[in-house]
Amino acid sequence: LKHTRLIDIKEIDDNNKIFVFDFSDLEDNWHHVINGNYSKIKNSIKGDICSFFDNTSANFAYMKSYLYPNKYFNDYAECLDVDVEMLKVVGELCNKPDLDKETFKIKQSLEKTEIIN
Repeated sequence: LKHTRLIDIKEIDDNNKIFVFDFSDLEDNWHHVINGNYSKIKNSIKGDICSFFDNTSANFAYMKSYLYPNKYFNDYAECLDVDVEMLKVVGELCNKPDLDKETFKIKQSLEKTEIIN
């Protein structure tokens, strides 16, 4: 509750709350994420993302490859049995987010708040 980016808390029901954070100062980086240009995220933010994961986990290895794809093009080309140049042209090793699946939506009414997704 003392996080500097926390700006609001919305109560959904007795057991659920939505915590709203302000990341407006990271707008450029957010656009890179939304557009699937993970390699273009600012290096200090990449470090923050990587530090979230245990460095011995598979998730850490995947995240690192998405954030620093130039170091992993050969590995992915071999695993996928594709030409490394094709991956270099694409430039990223992970799809952009599916915003329909990854956007939390609620419908508020006077009586209650209904969770849609």
